[in-house]
Amino acid sequence: NHNGSIKCYEDDWSRKKVGRRGTVYYSHIGNPSKQAKRNAVMLRNWLGSENIDVGYIEAVVVFTNEDVKLKLIKPTVKVVYVKDLLGVFRSQSNVRMTEEKVNSIAEKLYKLK
Repeated sequence: NHNGSIKCYEDDWSRKKVGRRGTVYYSHIGNPSKQAKRNAVMLRNWLGSENIDVGYIEAVVVFTNEDVKLKLIKPTVKVVYVKDLLGVFRSQSNVRMTEEKVNSIAEKLYKLK
């Protein structure tokens, strides 16, 4: 839920903000793309340990704050606003899972709550 102007160059992320007194400052925001890649691998491994083979899981960084401004230069993962997330799933139309597999994954994830 970051705000301000976010710049991503490959795997290097920074944020430009304007303070209360109008002072512009820059800050490092960690590395959302590397975090998303790690999480995708962890999810795939966990599902595998639950005997659910899903193959490759694509990492996506999603920004939920509508006011954030993104400047993306060769990002290593997909980076989208939350309003565009459904389009990411729709663009993967060549990936098909059976209803049984989708339900099995949903059940396993639901139990994590």
